[in-house]
Amino acid sequence: MFDREVRDLTAQSVRGWNAHFREIFDSIAAVYPPREPVDLDDLAEMISCVVDGAIIMSKTLNDPKRLERQILLFRSCVKLVFTPPSSS
Repeated sequence: MFDREVRDLTAQSVRGWNAHFREIFDSIAAVYPPREPVDLDDLAEMISCVVDGAIIMSKTLNDPKRLERQILLFRSCVKLVFTPPSSS
């Protein structure tokens, strides 16, 4: 479907975004260690999957707000991973 050059450029872009998000999660984890063992590379990739999937679903289902809802839900998941346990 796409030639090798387009695939290589796309892969390079995806790797760049994943690295960018990984740096963000590394800086968060330095201050707020994850509550559960989580692979920060996988978490960084997950944000791209959530966004890409939400774009496809919002277009397919004609639901422009779906992207916003999915991103906000991902943000909630990230908060759950990095929020320190309450000291009761």
